Amino acid sequence: MALIDELVDPAVHAELEAVEEQAEAEVEAAVDEQAAALGLTAAALVAAAPAVVAAVSAAVLAAVPLGARIALGAARPQRPRRGGRLPAPGAVDVRGAVRDAVRGGVEALRDAPEEQRPVVFGRARDWFGVTARDVTQRGASAGAQAAARRAGAAGLLWVAERDACLQCARYSGETSPTGAFRAGLSFDRAYVWTSFSGQPPLHPNCRCVLVLYWPGSTLPGALRREARAAVLAHASTSASHAAATRAAARLGRTAA
Repeated sequence: MALIDELVDPAVHAELEAVEEQAEAEVEAAVDEQAAALGLTAAALVAAAPAVVAAVSAAVLAAVPLGARIALGAARPQRPRRGGRLPAPGAVDVRGAVRDAVRGGVEALRDAPEEQRPVVFGRARDWFGVTARDVTQRGASAGAQAAARRAGAAGLLWVAERDACLQCARYSGETSPTGAFRAGLSFDRAYVWTSFSGQPPLHPNCRCVLVLYWPGSTLPGALRREARAAVLAHASTSASHAAATRAAARLGRTAA
């Protein structure tokens, strides 16, 4: 059994996943509605934006308490720390994320040959869905940080999903006293997603979560050992064979 199964209530995690899926479906439906009226055009993307903002905003509101429940589910009763509390989480910028998705789609359509417009529009539509899931998960991370701040925890602990990719696995067990995690960690070649905000999601398919961290906890070490063991066993289902082999070889040399 993976540690995430012990630390995170599967029902709450599934509820968060359902919120993300609903937001994605509503966003794509909003784009489809405008495409039916205005064609596969930049105008359709622009016209869909208000409905997209509304759908994603509702998802974020639902995700914040779910992120808090996930974070608190792994907590053990502790005396709150004096000083050094986490800062309050920043607001999730729904409008900014949607604006960026619209801008990207409009620019891609402007430069696309006529015969490629259906493909380009489809990619823009898909990216709206990715944006919905990304921003929803940012809401969950903000909820985790708010819960940790209220509890007086020492920081946040990153927990990778089971069968995590080589980047997410490298983050598992990392802690942050500020709520922000450094970019660029990986068991293999690292890349930094431009939308990474210092908290999950690390990339568009990331389903990692944050839980409370207390001084003296053995969880960071246990999570790191679990991640390394999975890499050495080539257990990452999302990594290519070459990437998994490189990562295992690198870890093997480090341990030698």
